[in-house]
Amino acid sequence: PRKDTPKVKSVCPPGIWDRLCVMGRLLPPRNLKCSAFLVCLVLVIGMFFRFLKIEWKMIFHSHPTINFVQCVPSITQSQSSTTPWQNSEEVKMLKELIAWPEPQGTPSFNSSTSPQNCDYWIINPKANYSVGETLEVLLTARDHQSKPKSYGGDFFRAKLHSPRLKAGVTGSVKDHQNGTYTITFLLLWPGDVEISIRLIFSSEAIQIIKRLRETRPDKVFFRGYFQNKGKQEITECNMYKLNGSLCEFIDPGTKEKWYCMKPKELPCSSWVYHKYVGIRKVTSEKEDVFLHRKVTDQVLPGQIPAIRVLARKSSQGEPLLPLCTSGLPIPDPSGFYYNDVWTSRVCSTKKFPKPSNVVTCLRGKVVYMFGDSTLRQWWKYLEDFVPCKAVIPSHFSQ
Repeated sequence: PRKDTPKVKSVCPPGIWDRLCVMGRLLPPRNLKCSAFLVCLVLVIGMFFRFLKIEWKMIFHSHPTINFVQCVPSITQSQSSTTPWQNSEEVKMLKELIAWPEPQGTPSFNSSTSPQNCDYWIINPKANYSVGETLEVLLTARDHQSKPKSYGGDFFRAKLHSPRLKAGVTGSVKDHQNGTYTITFLLLWPGDVEISIRLIFSSEAIQIIKRLRETRPDKVFFRGYFQNKGKQEITECNMYKLNGSLCEFIDPGTKEKWYCMKPKELPCSSWVYHKYVGIRKVTSEKEDVFLHRKVTDQVLPGQIPAIRVLARKSSQGEPLLPLCTSGLPIPDPSGFYYNDVWTSRVCSTKKFPKPSNVVTCLRGKVVYMFGDSTLRQWWKYLEDFVPCKAVIPSHFSQ
């Protein structure tokens, strides 16, 4: 700068004054300070927004490895490749535990389980029951022609409840694989109790769901958005390989893969984001009748009146429960509701009737919550129950 140029305290990166030499020769001395400051301000703001842009990409768009692949197999074919863990004894044991009996042959709708025709009754009924005893019920599954089923596999859900006491407990359902089921209830409170049994899905409907789960992973689908130089293309995306030319995105950390149909013109590297679109119908009209709401999640008509349960005969109540820690054995049932409050039979749980109790417990702690939509309900309840000054955006809470 010239000698008569006023001294200005630099707020710019080193070397910026060299870039202003030309301006120093063109602008009057009284305007140089203001002009230099404005130029520096523009540069600093530009660098700041550039930094924000980089940080945005780092947080929300961790750069994946991008490959171009060609996929020929149909989406209706299950993947044949397996990992060593999938072939391990642990997985085999888990598959045996969750194995579900299949219907015999190709049943028609009339031969499937009908919630209106099933019946149940108490095994060895007694005049009086007491808290701590068990109640057993025998259920016979029948089809839409009222014929007894000869095989099992139906999904029944049973509960024992007292609406007036706001109490309830689930029953344990045992499938005898011959069309009959034994349901066992543990009597945990005194008063009048009622039995309620629902047919969630017939065995025939379950086989349809199982087959579609294994052969139609495209039921839930997404769309990928590719943008470059003002041009945009939208293609279908999913976690499995679609048919045709694909863009393969590999997470650098987890090595998980994500696939999108390759755009007609734009390259795979122009992918910006994807979003959930919806659920595709993958059932036929013949299959829809097995999944209709009239035959799914329906209460079985029962003829058993309310049962009177007396207080425990002995003075000895439930055993003292240990403090809640991981690895404790889980009894059946694991707990019950009484007066609309959950009581655990696993361990001695704490009660938090007031928001202040929750705040006292959580003060100074960091809680990480990982899970699905059920856990989100817990979080939503906590968010509504405890008044908070800071509102967390919904996409973080999910």
